[in-house]
Amino acid sequence: MIQSLTNLPNGKNAKIIALKGGIGLKKNLESLNIRTGKQITKITSHPFSGPIVVNIENRAIAIGRRMAEKIFVEEI
Repeated sequence: MIQSLTNLPNGKNAKIIALKGGIGLKKNLESLNIRTGKQITKITSHPFSGPIVVNIENRAIAIGRRMAEKIFVEEI
């Protein structure tokens, strides 16, 4: 099932299916090595609209919730 990264449960692995947003957002995500086809693990999401921490290629990365809403994944 394809869903937004924000809806993925903590601790679950997923494959990035699509990045929905403008060219600037896509370039920012690609600079963090967040690209379509990559495997990603959601570590935690901080409360009160805080950042979401993900693990991609053994690197922990914190991204904003609004940015994470535009990353669509499929749970593995």
